[in-house]
Amino acid sequence: MSETEGFAVPVETLGPAWTIVQAAELQHKLLQLLDTPEGWAEVTPVWHLDLSRVEEFDSAGLQLLLALKHSLRAREQQLNLRQASPVLRAALQIYALDEQLQPLHAAVLEEVNA
Repeated sequence: MSETEGFAVPVETLGPAWTIVQAAELQHKLLQLLDTPEGWAEVTPVWHLDLSRVEEFDSAGLQLLLALKHSLRAREQQLNLRQASPVLRAALQIYALDEQLQPLHAAVLEEVNA
């Protein structure tokens, strides 16, 4: 499974706040993406989330990311974070998950965007 194949979830789709206040809305959006009728979600090997604009992030946001990663793994798919914001990177470090949910490196991103 290549890191450069897959579906890129647009940054506008998920918004800048990943907190308990937005958890239900974000969960709904993620479930819609997972259950999309077009069929691409079932065959896409890698999901790339652009989280460059995340301004607020708490443990509820973390739970959503981990649940998405778990759901994708059950489908034999991968989750890759693209351009995680400083707020998100700091939160992942605090929770000691920065390596488990590691953002893609710039070279890989250039290949994805090409």
